[in-house]
Amino acid sequence: MVPLPPCSPGLNSLEAIGDRIREQIGNALWEWLTDLKLALGEELRWLWESAAAVWRSVSHSCLIERANVTAAENSTFRCQKW
Repeated sequence: MVPLPPCSPGLNSLEAIGDRIREQIGNALWEWLTDLKLALGEELRWLWESAAAVWRSVSHSCLIERANVTAAENSTFRCQKW
């Protein structure tokens, strides 16, 4: 776990994913909940199809640096950029 600086929504991974979904389907009117679920599934498909795409969307250099410092203190694991 790497703590985020206060007032930094741009570093929150869920904010980045949520913004992407809102841009694509946020202003649509859905007649059926099943249609919305299908649209959400399509918008989230990239999450399970490509780890590299997820990494590019949610990684930030300052978080990688902090994770490496924390990892170095606790183990030999190192974060890599894709």
